[in-house]
Amino acid sequence: MTEVTRAWRWPPRRRPNGSWDAERRALRGSRGAASCGLRTSRSWGSDPFYLKYTEMKRKVVNADKLRLSPKEEACILKEDYERRRKLRLLQVQEQERDIALQIREGIKQRRNQQFTRLADKLRAEWENSHTQKIQNLEKLYLGSLRNMGEGHRQAKENAAERKRKAEVRHKEALKVQKNQKEILMKQKTWHIQA
Repeated sequence: MTEVTRAWRWPPRRRPNGSWDAERRALRGSRGAASCGLRTSRSWGSDPFYLKYTEMKRKVVNADKLRLSPKEEACILKEDYERRRKLRLLQVQEQERDIALQIREGIKQRRNQQFTRLADKLRAEWENSHTQKIQNLEKLYLGSLRNMGEGHRQAKENAAERKRKAEVRHKEALKVQKNQKEILMKQKTWHIQA
């Protein structure tokens, strides 16, 4: 069995001006596999480092076909499960937000519809009462216009009759006044006649 290890390249050389020629590069690998302490198959081919075998000093041509150990597979499966679980939770939260937004919008629409229905109903009632008042006032106005000249007409028609009644009342008033004067004169002169 061969053991695969990673070896760094030769340390960078210092230039004559004092700066370094190159810096060490970090391993490139997947984020999930790195958290388990694994190297993915992609990192082997794209790794700028070369592989070093302790037993056999030959380069590995088929480095992409290495099998993972059961522990590594379990770790990768666990990470995939956790990633999918988080995605499901995010989807559920998003769906709940959408449903809550739809419910709020529905309530707003129903409330606005109720307000508009109530406003229309009140406006219709007000218009009905207003038109009824206007009609009543028009009837009163037309009735007063019809009756406006009637008093003068009745006065002209009944002028002769009223004049006759006035003369009768005048004669009766004169008779009453004359009787009262006679009574007063009798009361003043009763001691002379006696």
